[in-house]
Formats: sequence, C-alpha cells, structure tokens
Amino acid sequence: MENLGEFLRQQRESKNVSIEELATRTRIAVRFIKLIEENQFDQLPNAVSARGFLRSYARCLGLDEVPILNRFSEATQPSEPPPVTGKEEPVPSYIQRKQPDRLPFPLWAAFSVVGVIVLFLVLAFVIPKFRQAPPPPPEEAPTSRSEE
Repeated sequence: MENLGEFLRQQRESKNVSIEELATRTRIAVRFIKLIEENQFDQLPNAVSARGFLRSYARCLGLDEVPILNRFSEATQPSEPPPVTGKEEPVPSYIQRKQPDRLPFPLWAAFSVVGVIVLFLVLAFVIPKFRQAPPPPPEEAPTSRSEE
C-alpha cells in the first residue's frame, strides 16, 4: 500500500500541476508541499497545520479530503499506546499567589488617616458657610415727603 505522500504526488502529477502552481493556489509553502509528498509529516509545524495543508491540497486537486485526513490520522497515530503504570506523576501546575483578604496593617492605617484628614478639610470649608450671618437687609431709601 502506497503512503499518503506518494498518493498525493501521483494525483498532483496526473493533473499536470507543478509544486509551484500548487503552492500558489493553496498558499502553502513549497517546502511544506515537498515534506507532505515525502511523507515527512513530523517535519511540519504541527498536526493542526498539517491537517489544514492536506485539506487545501485535496481541495485544490478536486479530491475528497475526508479519506485523505483519515489516512493522515492513521499514519500519524502511534502504533501502540504508551504503557500505563500504576504510578502517575503529578502534573506540574502554576503556583497562584493567594490574594490577601485584607490589606496589611500599615496600608489600611494610611488610608484611614488620609480619609480622616480629607473629612476634616471638607468640614472646615463647609461648616463656616452655613454659620455666616445672613446679609443685612437692604436699607430703605429715604422717601421724600412733601411738606404740608
């Protein structure tokens, strides 16, 4: 049974499409097309990119992409799963710093002092305005009386 890369190369050549033309149509780099046709999928950036390249390659040649992707999955699957041991190694995790529930003493004390000072300043400007005596009533202008 021929491998996937050989199959794709034969299909491309049977349709008289050059690698450069295929690269232009699919926007896949020539080096990646060569790696695909040489069946060197492990040299491609990653499996997701490889699947995308194969999908574009198949569509460009008018091939059904599903069987090609299935063959790719079969070709890249490990032959047997890794042995399961009774001991599992813990997965390293990122240490998250616990946020303190309340601010440290000096910081909350500083905020309290600043708050009290601001309160006193506001009151110092507001209270005197309410205590000012109302302006004196306007003086009545003397009216001229005619002498009788």
